[in-house]
Amino acid sequence: MVSISVPNSSIYLSFILAYVLTVIPVSWPVATYMPSWVFITSLFWAIFFPHKHGVGMAWFAGLWLDVVMGYPLGVNAFSMAISIALAIFIGPRFRIYSVGLQTWMVFVLAAVCQLLIFWAKNIFSVPASGLSSLWGAVTSALVWPLIYAYLRVVARIFHLI
Repeated sequence: MVSISVPNSSIYLSFILAYVLTVIPVSWPVATYMPSWVFITSLFWAIFFPHKHGVGMAWFAGLWLDVVMGYPLGVNAFSMAISIALAIFIGPRFRIYSVGLQTWMVFVLAAVCQLLIFWAKNIFSVPASGLSSLWGAVTSALVWPLIYAYLRVVARIFHLI
């Protein structure tokens, strides 16, 4: 019998919430500005708990996002794995930054992730022009303080911190 410990279940529940927020139906103009909920959830767990959520888990979360959103398999998985690997590399510095500086770092990491997705989607389909996909990185950075505060409370409740 497989048992899930309480701390791991809190991580899984946060990802379920992120997937639900990702698939909420919105109009096309609003969809351009939607934050990358799964990416910033993965970023939080990878930065603050790399022993529980690493590059492999980010790849799996991205692969599941590909399935949920109907993208070609591996597009989000590849981009999230690369971006989370960069995040884990800068993790010790990231943890000591203020929330304002963390917001800028989230923008950079989300922009890398969005640009990798943009690049991969253009390989598989008709090339698109413009960098409108970076609006998702901007809004991801803007919601980072809220996600950071919320997941920090969740981590404290379940004694992860």
